[in-house]
Amino acid sequence: MPRRLLPALGLLALLPLAFSVPVACVPTPDPECGDRRVDDGEECDDGNEDNSDLCTNDCKIARCGDGVVQGQSGEACDDANPSDNDACLTTCENAKCGDGIVHEGVEECDDGNVSSTDACLTTCILNTCGDGKVDAASEECDDGNLVNTDACLTSCSEDDGSDCCKRATCGDGTLQTQLGEQCDDGNTLETDLCTASCHTASCGDGIVRTGYEECDDGNLIDTDGCRANCKLAVCGDGVKQDTEECDDGNTISGDFCSSSCTKECSFGTAAFSTDLGRCFVYMPSFVPWTQQTCEAFQMKKARILSVEDNDVVKSLVPPQFLEPWTGGTDQATPNFWVWEGAPGENPAFIFYENWAAGEPDNLPGGNANCVVIDAQGLWHTEDCADLRPLVCEYVWP
Repeated sequence: MPRRLLPALGLLALLPLAFSVPVACVPTPDPECGDRRVDDGEECDDGNEDNSDLCTNDCKIARCGDGVVQGQSGEACDDANPSDNDACLTTCENAKCGDGIVHEGVEECDDGNVSSTDACLTTCILNTCGDGKVDAASEECDDGNLVNTDACLTSCSEDDGSDCCKRATCGDGTLQTQLGEQCDDGNTLETDLCTASCHTASCGDGIVRTGYEECDDGNLIDTDGCRANCKLAVCGDGVKQDTEECDDGNTISGDFCSSSCTKECSFGTAAFSTDLGRCFVYMPSFVPWTQQTCEAFQMKKARILSVEDNDVVKSLVPPQFLEPWTGGTDQATPNFWVWEGAPGENPAFIFYENWAAGEPDNLPGGNANCVVIDAQGLWHTEDCADLRPLVCEYVWP
């Protein structure tokens, strides 16, 4: 055997001795969270006590909803519940107005937009009538107040609020003085106390108010068929219409105005003069000139203003009878002859004259101050205290 193999054989002989020497064993530690080893039952193990990183202190992978706010994963909050209506959403974001989720107790609404013309304002408060914001879906207007007498109504008659914040209109039942309304009865009828234009119904407004007015022609003219009191004009109502010759307030004939409202000159002994359209009446009673006999019959002492008048009055004087009084006199101013007017009426100067020879009697100291007419139509002056018949005149109004 070669000598070079002997050392190797010697080493082999020593091997049993080497392995027969006892060696000390190192025990394996028990697995635990935080030992940087992912053991059975662990999702992770980062070996630290920072509970806000990606591996929690109980060796779970951090996730939204675990109750731990993980800043490294972008969580703003984590309340470990499945509710989206509290301060922390299920996405671990802080609840805020405009996120589309109603934060109970904090927000009234949240529609996830920035419009203030819908049911939810950008402040997450419900849009209500009177807040100054118009909800286009339910409001016509919103002036920011609760005044119900301006151009925007705030009262609601419907329980669902569907009629809140409506524009004020005539017929809505609310008086809007700012809009010029005098009344508002909640309808647009023209024939009741409040017209369709919200003005108080009145005679002369052109609208016939049923049960109250017989007519209404839109004016207060009394002589056009519909009187100023909105009564139909009729003969005998005391108002002369354009279609009537006269109207003395009754329907009795024989009193200068007939029952059909035509002029008549048939009061006792009478005759008509076309001059100024007058009726002269002979009154046979014997009275002094000052007696108000004519006035008692709505007449006045006769005024003779023309040849026609003189002829008509002359025809009424009985021949060979005591001459009757006329309305002529100069009692107020001697030798200034006038026709006496009705009570309250100014006298009128005598322009037309038909004196008899030697008349008027202006002798000093005389008292012949009143004018009579004879059967020939001549005028004389007599003592005003004499008792005589007289001639009156009636003028139709």
